[in-house]
Amino acid sequence: MTTVNPGAEKGYALDFTSVIRHVATELERSPGRSSEALAASYQHPVRGDLSRVRQHHGHSSDGDAIQFLIERAVAALKKQVESDGNGGYRLTRDFDDLRYERKKIHWLTDSDDEDERRALRAMYNDLTENRTFYVSVEGARGATKERKFRLHPLARAIPQVSEKEFLDLAADIKLNGVELPIVVYNGQVLDGRHRLAIAAALGMPLQVTEVDGDEARAKARVLSLNVNRRHLTSAQRASIVRQLFLPEAKEKAKERQQLAGGDKTGQSAQRSSARSAPEPVKATEDAVKESGSLATVRSVESLAPLDDAPNTQRRVNAGELKTVSDARTEALKELGRDPEEKAPVAQPRSAYDRLGCARGDVKAACKAIEHDHKGQVTDDQIISRINEIRAHLDRAEKLITARNNG
Repeated sequence: MTTVNPGAEKGYALDFTSVIRHVATELERSPGRSSEALAASYQHPVRGDLSRVRQHHGHSSDGDAIQFLIERAVAALKKQVESDGNGGYRLTRDFDDLRYERKKIHWLTDSDDEDERRALRAMYNDLTENRTFYVSVEGARGATKERKFRLHPLARAIPQVSEKEFLDLAADIKLNGVELPIVVYNGQVLDGRHRLAIAAALGMPLQVTEVDGDEARAKARVLSLNVNRRHLTSAQRASIVRQLFLPEAKEKAKERQQLAGGDKTGQSAQRSSARSAPEPVKATEDAVKESGSLATVRSVESLAPLDDAPNTQRRVNAGELKTVSDARTEALKELGRDPEEKAPVAQPRSAYDRLGCARGDVKAACKAIEHDHKGQVTDDQIISRINEIRAHLDRAEKLITARNNG
């Protein structure tokens, strides 16, 4: 393996990665180009480098400085570039064997390729662990900076792609680079973990997009970037709701129960407790609603044994167990329970409870309209939705009136 790493001039550093990539790409596209032709089509991303070259080597213009960089890049490629005998240059190796690793560039050999596959498989397996990934992040002006990342728990709740899909993505990234930035929230990777792992294994640079806001926005981003563009099984969808949305929904349900029964005693407390009995079911309904109806209430409740069955959870994430029924059966077997055990039947919430939720949503909608947080819709669309809700409320009132008068 021949490593291309011109390093730095004594006393100052230069970005040679960009210019070497330019030389290799242009010679692949059009063999026989001279150093002057290569320089004429090149724009260096770091203007400060041109100033340093002029200062240290006595060049009078940026054009002369670029010519110097091109000639240095050709020299750095050594055996990978040769003269064609007519004043131009050509590549001596297959362009597809050229790999960019952080600030170094080298040409792959058969042993490199095998090492690369091993590194990729190791990274794929490590995506299930809470490990640190080291990558080069590209800045606005093309400069790179070494950074380290961990995966956000929200991202780890989304099932991985298959190993074949991962290796296919790696082959594309190796050819075209990491085209989409990874999404980072609170310093942890929220989306793009597969691209992150591949970039770390191949030593390729990537870009980063930071997400602001609270945990709710982070969850919404996970869903929009992952779930809605992936073909997930019904078991995977129900599992995601249990992991991402149910814990918070249960905590809110517990708080509601405490508030509802905290100031009551005697028979009043008993009545409050009876009314609060469906809260666990309501928590599941709230979780499903918050997820955008990613799964049904029944499927989420059916997978309760999955919480204590890590081996079955792994098989669900891998897509081995596709249906909720199969996932529940295998989880019960792992726990040593009867695989024929039926899932609890969720009791439906009362009309009063449902109207209470609707009231809260309407109040929140009014506040959003007040602050002009309408989303990607028009005022006419909002008014149409209001009229739909009003029609349902009128019908509910008529049903109650008719029943009382009947």
